[in-house]
Amino acid sequence: MKIDAETYNDWICGIFTKTVCEARNRNQILKAKKMAEELGMEEGKDFFLIKDNCLTELEPEEVDENGVGRTLTCIGFRPLPDDVAHEISRKFQLYR
Repeated sequence: MKIDAETYNDWICGIFTKTVCEARNRNQILKAKKMAEELGMEEGKDFFLIKDNCLTELEPEEVDENGVGRTLTCIGFRPLPDDVAHEISRKFQLYR
């Protein structure tokens, strides 16, 4: 996955509102992915699916050709305009 230097710098070093929402399960994460795609966003550019390698507590949902198990745990978005971020986040509860 590659993002341009300006976006990376804005994302990591920028000052902007960050929102963390709760998804109850894998299907809700995939719902956010679908919403993003319907808004014209691309995976690997505008959003990223984050998968845990299941080395501690989680059971793998999938196993790759090398026998490495992974479980989808969250979705991350690059910095977005407020109206776009609200379009997605309004469907989810803020994380407590």
